[in-house]
Amino acid sequence: MLTLNEKESVFYERFLQLKAEAGNHSPSIFKLLAEFPEMSMKVDACFLCNPYAFNNFYERLTSTELESYVKFYPPQNEEIAEHISKFTNVPVNQILIGNGAIQLIEALMTKFEGCNICINLPTFSTYYEIAEKLSTCHFYSLMRDENFQLDLGDYISWIAEVNPDVVVLVNPNNPTGTLLPKDDVLRVWKSLRKDQILIVDESFIHFAPGEESIEKDAIGADNLVIIRSLSKDFGIAGLRLGYSILPTWMREDLLSTGFLWNSNGLAYFFVTLLSDPAFQKQYKRSREKYNQERDLFYEELQTIDGVKVYPSFANFFMIETEEEPGVLFSKLLYNWGIYSRILNDKAGLHGNFLRIASKDRRENQKIINALKKIYNEQKLG
Repeated sequence: MLTLNEKESVFYERFLQLKAEAGNHSPSIFKLLAEFPEMSMKVDACFLCNPYAFNNFYERLTSTELESYVKFYPPQNEEIAEHISKFTNVPVNQILIGNGAIQLIEALMTKFEGCNICINLPTFSTYYEIAEKLSTCHFYSLMRDENFQLDLGDYISWIAEVNPDVVVLVNPNNPTGTLLPKDDVLRVWKSLRKDQILIVDESFIHFAPGEESIEKDAIGADNLVIIRSLSKDFGIAGLRLGYSILPTWMREDLLSTGFLWNSNGLAYFFVTLLSDPAFQKQYKRSREKYNQERDLFYEELQTIDGVKVYPSFANFFMIETEEEPGVLFSKLLYNWGIYSRILNDKAGLHGNFLRIASKDRRENQKIINALKKIYNEQKLG
C-alpha cells in the first residue's frame, strides 16, 4: 500500500481545503500554483482537452490581428449560432450558444424546476447538484461489477416505472468513460412519450469511434436536447464555449432569460474558423491522432501493477487504486507535477478512484513513467 510522507501529507491536507472551496470541481491550475510555488506543473491530466486541436487553433490565433475581437462588443448569441449551424448543418433556430456547456446545463436544470428528473450515477456532478435543489431526482445506479456500463433493457424499464418529466444521459459518461451506442440512445428516446424530454450530453462524443452522435436526430424534435462542449475536442477550455441543439420553443424561452451577450470576442474568432476547410481538415487529423494516442495510453496504463484501469470511449481513464485515492493523487502532483482528478466526491461512485486525462504522447509517457516509479518504489520499500 502507498503511504504519504510528511511533506506529501501537509500538501494533501491543504489541497483538500482548496478542493472544498471549489465545490465538486477541481481547483484551477492558477490557484494551485499560487498556493504551492515550490511545485512544478508539468502535465494537466485533470482538465479534459485535445492538445493537438488546441495547437491548430493557437497557430491561427497568434498570427491574427486580434484588436477588433477584443476592442468591440462581440456578436450576439444568434450570430455566433449561425457559424455553429454551418458547421453542424443544424438549423440556427435550434442552436443556443453557452458560456461553456456548463452554462447550458445550469440553465436547463433550472428551467425544469419542480420536475421529476432521471439521472444516472455516477455522472457529471453539475446535473444532480442543481437538480437536487430544485426538483425531484431519481437515480439509476451504474454498477462497478459491470464496469459501470448501462443495462439498456433494465434502464428503459426503470424509466417507465419512474415516469419522469426529464431524462438526463451523459454519453460518453463522465467520469466512467462508458458509451451507449447511438442506436441504444435512440431506443431510450423512442421509449419516451412526447411530453417527456431527453437531454443527451455529448461533450465527449468526438472521442468515440465511428459516428455515435444523435444531434441530427434533434432537428425538428420537440422533446430532444443535445449539449455539446467545444472545449474538449478543440482544446479551447479558456474560451468558454459550448452549444445546445434544442426545440425552438425552448431556445426562445432561454434566450429571453440572459443568453443574449454571453460569449466573448475570442470565442467569436474561433467559430469563424469552423467554416474554413483547411481548419476542418486539420481538426479531423488532430482528432484521429489524439484518439490513437489515447488508445496507446490505455494499453500502457494496463501494464501498471497496483491500479485497475477501466475502458473508456472519452479522452480520460478512470483508475481504481488499493489505497485512498488522495495518496496516489498527491504523489503524482506534488512530486511529479501531474494533476489528476480525485473522484471520491462523486455521488454513486464507491471506492478509490482517480480520473486521468489522456494528453499528447510526450505527456502521456510522463504519466506512465511516474506511475511506474511510484509503484516500483512501493515494492522496493
